[in-house]
Amino acid sequence: MARPHINTPNDFGAVSLNTTDQLLDSPTNHVVRNIGNYCVLNTLVERVASTWTISEANTKIVSASDPGAAYWWLPGTIPIDTLGGGKWVAEITWDNDVASASLNPGLCGEGLVIETDSSADYAVYNSGGNKDIDGSSSAYGASYTTGDVIRIEVDCTAVPTSIEFFKNGVSQGTFTNTFDSRNIFFAFQSRHFGTATWNFGASAFAGTPTTGFKPLCTAHLPALAIIDPSAQFAVVTDTETNIVATLAAETNATNYVRVYKNRDSIENWYWQFSHDNSNAYSVALSSSTSVAFPTLSGGDAFMGAEFNCDTYFKTGSVAHTNGADTTVTHNAGNARVFILLFDRTNGGDIISYHPEYTAGKLTVFNNSVGETVDVAIKNVTTNTFDIDTGEATGTRDYLVIPETAGFVELGLYVGNGSTDGPFDPLDFRPALSINHRIDAASGYDWNWWNAASTPYNKPNPELLSLTSNAAESFYGDFDILSNGRKERSIQGNGNASGGSYVTIHIAEAPFKYARAR
Repeated sequence: MARPHINTPNDFGAVSLNTTDQLLDSPTNHVVRNIGNYCVLNTLVERVASTWTISEANTKIVSASDPGAAYWWLPGTIPIDTLGGGKWVAEITWDNDVASASLNPGLCGEGLVIETDSSADYAVYNSGGNKDIDGSSSAYGASYTTGDVIRIEVDCTAVPTSIEFFKNGVSQGTFTNTFDSRNIFFAFQSRHFGTATWNFGASAFAGTPTTGFKPLCTAHLPALAIIDPSAQFAVVTDTETNIVATLAAETNATNYVRVYKNRDSIENWYWQFSHDNSNAYSVALSSSTSVAFPTLSGGDAFMGAEFNCDTYFKTGSVAHTNGADTTVTHNAGNARVFILLFDRTNGGDIISYHPEYTAGKLTVFNNSVGETVDVAIKNVTTNTFDIDTGEATGTRDYLVIPETAGFVELGLYVGNGSTDGPFDPLDFRPALSINHRIDAASGYDWNWWNAASTPYNKPNPELLSLTSNAAESFYGDFDILSNGRKERSIQGNGNASGGSYVTIHIAEAPFKYARAR
């Protein structure tokens, strides 16, 4: 057998390629060399079938005809945290006459990306010279056409967000906008046709960005409060005999909430709180009872998850008396929280609060129904919530999951009933992804996907529903990516047309360091 030519370089020459067909990119995020994975246009969030195409490493858009009456949005792949600081720049070069087109560059909120909002939460600069903000148009700057270069600079170091557009290097003026979404995206808004090329910084800019503004790439993303998510949230698999010890060794938490589920056989979930760890909640559909923590023994495959409540997640126990509100002080420091409220004395429903529920409505976490009018959890603030006076007397245990950039996102998306379903953008690759349909057409369980049970990105991922059933994989397909989750199913539990789904995502790795599976 011939020996390999070990001195032959493995660098391939460029043949018939444009300069933008090869992008300076690095999966290692080599900050010293000032490179990283650059933002590009995200075709996973395509909303309206049309005759447009994306080329040149997902930087060039060609739209040859009107795709219809509705605007569609084509955002970048990297979210910009409006509360996380940072100054960002991108350029668009117009390749054809856009005077009669509506291919508008600018910024859009997350709701427009995941199809929960059809008009609001954006700021764009159109070719006629106006700025369009949340559906309202007003005079702004000069018109632009073939050959013009539009630069966008967005400053997130203060609230509201500051935005400045430049035409061929000349500022058209600075204005501010308060976005509804924490995460926003460089994006195109279009209802007609046009051709343009984005440069997010992988190639030299045509003009000189203002000092301090950086191209949007992973190497430039700001430092995160939680760099290693596994120290705060752990998910593992093992046999029933070993699962308790395996999970306990993960985060070394003193205060915790631990969750156990049989993946092979029909068996209830067990939710264990550190302040009452000799007991656990035995949870099934419409059933929750405080029992002695069982001796788990056997060869069945189990999933175990732990929320470390020493620093980030919050847990505790309070006594509630019917006839007066009870204020729970959790000190999460964040009003965007997911709350689970367990009734140790009376059992039954596990009440949940999510910031994307309709005001005045809650859901039952161990039930398949959607949101209903309920005030059991109310007056949610950055550090407290109230248990309503009408709730039965008894001891309540709680878990509070606050939203944090790069670690936890609490979201909402609307299904489209297509295998090319909504893309839910995240600033991390998830270790845990929970969704539940909350609209009037509900009737689907809470579905729990975790990276330990399904370690590879594949069709029909394993799901654990909040019932006593074993693991199931027939509920529908989705892709887990380094920056989100893409629905691929037409099943009602995850992507029914017009269905509203709340989500709880917890990171396995922040996008700054993550890779797709």
